[in-house]
Amino acid sequence: MDSTTFNLDAPTFPAPFLERATFLSPARPLRELWLLMALGHDEHASQHGLARRVGLSPARVNEYLRDLEERGWVAREGDTNRTIRYYLTDDGRAARRDAFLAFCGEMVRLYGHTKLPFRAALGELAARGYKRLVLFGAAETCEMVAAAARGLPVEVAGIVDGDPTRVGTWVGGHLVAPPSAIPELEPDAVLITSFGARHAIYESIRGLEGRGIAVRQL
Repeated sequence: MDSTTFNLDAPTFPAPFLERATFLSPARPLRELWLLMALGHDEHASQHGLARRVGLSPARVNEYLRDLEERGWVAREGDTNRTIRYYLTDDGRAARRDAFLAFCGEMVRLYGHTKLPFRAALGELAARGYKRLVLFGAAETCEMVAAAARGLPVEVAGIVDGDPTRVGTWVGGHLVAPPSAIPELEPDAVLITSFGARHAIYESIRGLEGRGIAVRQL
């Protein structure tokens, strides 16, 4: 590895993330990438170990591995099912890097498109006079909304969350505060950026509307 590249062997690839996805079902190229990343993380892994790591049956992993071996990306050592171990070849490491960068490129493009409806929602809030916002829900969606706000006539005054484990962490360039801090931030509106708990959050802070602070949901 030279100074212009990064080491991809250290992190594990988060296969379960897309296994739970409804709209982004894993296809063969992505499952191959999971295997290549898993082998990079754990050289000389067993077939069963790889199956556990990438969320496939041992039979399917065996099918994938045979195909990767035929392409010269994976090699094996050992004579029996108990002793066989798999590892990446030099060509396999190069293929893994190319596949990972292509995957990241697709995710970046998807991220860019996903921000568009958020920008539209923020623009609508600004048009209604809600230009100083507090975001409620310190998770990935909140980070995306905070990023979408850049360049728009709105200000993210702060981010709050009801989960004590998130209070005091940094999200979207803001130190996450508890919901009790909302009045001190003097927002025009609180925008609920949590999807799963948005109704419960709304009920917990709807009283702010009587104090002149609007509560809105994405």
